[in-house]
Amino acid sequence: YKPDPDGRLRGEYTQNPSTLRLSMRSPNLQNVPARSALAKEYRKMFVAAPGHRLVEIDYAAIEAVLTGWYAEDQDFISAAQLGIHAVLASHVLAKKGVLAAPINLEGSEKENRDIVRLIKQEYPQAYNDCKHVVHGSNYGVTAFKIKQDFPESFPTVADAQNLQNMYFDTIAKKVRAWQHKVIETANRKFYLDNVFGYRHFFWEPITPRGAWGPDAKEALAFLPQSTAAGIIKEAMLEIAQTTYYAKAMSLQVHDSLLFEVPKDQDFCYRVAWLAMKMSQPIPELNGLTIGVEVKVGSNWGEMRVWDGN
Repeated sequence: YKPDPDGRLRGEYTQNPSTLRLSMRSPNLQNVPARSALAKEYRKMFVAAPGHRLVEIDYAAIEAVLTGWYAEDQDFISAAQLGIHAVLASHVLAKKGVLAAPINLEGSEKENRDIVRLIKQEYPQAYNDCKHVVHGSNYGVTAFKIKQDFPESFPTVADAQNLQNMYFDTIAKKVRAWQHKVIETANRKFYLDNVFGYRHFFWEPITPRGAWGPDAKEALAFLPQSTAAGIIKEAMLEIAQTTYYAKAMSLQVHDSLLFEVPKDQDFCYRVAWLAMKMSQPIPELNGLTIGVEVKVGSNWGEMRVWDGN
């Protein structure tokens, strides 16, 4: 990267993805690595201006929540908001006798969050196995593909198939029905529209023989992904109505926004205002709200979850 004379990097946004999500080039700051020790060290070079803090606000499980909304499945939405991977892992662990029962979505929220925390801390392998299955399964990925991508978790196709079957037989029953409906609609109309009016055309969602065609996975991914794009764009437009916050908005990265906010007596108010704007009810989704996670730091590699201080 070559910074400008003022020490800042400025990329160019495009809408090249077919879901109309924002992408970036020259340079692509959306693809700065994040999930390794080396990546975190690298991100430490992205620093806030003196007297400021970086504030990153990320939509939590937005694609899973939107999949549940399109599938008209409130239980799935609740599972996504709680932690869809941990909910599936609770079914796996209950079947093995490790837990007394799977997470009850109608039970105490505090107790459920304690179980989610327990699963993440004590059973990371089960959690990660479920994470590999959930996202891909929502978009039509087969057990064979899951086994190929994650052989350390799934030594055989049968292992991946068993977990995928459990997913669709327990918390994702309506998602499976929604998938068939979406592909049939895309095949009949040759296009899909999301709630914001974004349209995508599809050539062959279903083959002449009746099998899912080459466009089937793209059709399944379009509605949640394009709707997520619409939500964050609308949030950016609304935040930008206030000149102060428009200037503070530094970067859009997939499902998150990065701001540079002065660390003064109004800092907490400003962070809370930004989080409120991003998590307010969405009219196009009948008032659905998407939760956010807020992180704060003096550089991009050392961000901590914001606790209101």
